[in-house]
Amino acid sequence: MVNLNEIKTIKYAPWIAWQKQPTEGYIYINNLKNDTFILLEDIGEEIWSLINENKKIDEMIIIISNKYNVSKEVVEDDVNEFIIELLDKGVVVIDD
Repeated sequence: MVNLNEIKTIKYAPWIAWQKQPTEGYIYINNLKNDTFILLEDIGEEIWSLINENKKIDEMIIIISNKYNVSKEVVEDDVNEFIIELLDKGVVVIDD
């Protein structure tokens, strides 16, 4: 299992294509390696956008915590869980 405490940043996998639908608030991701599609909305879309801005994981947690007035601990658990899911699906990779 990945230990996110040791990871500072992640980035998009080079084998994905994605598109944001601004009027609908969705992001569509196509993993070209295994031809699967993922639809992100709400907080998933927001985390994806922060990845696009090259934010570090701890920065993402602070931004989301402040925006939604939720404790850092709760946001950290949710963000980490979501990033692990993205890693497992092969759409992001650890940025060394």
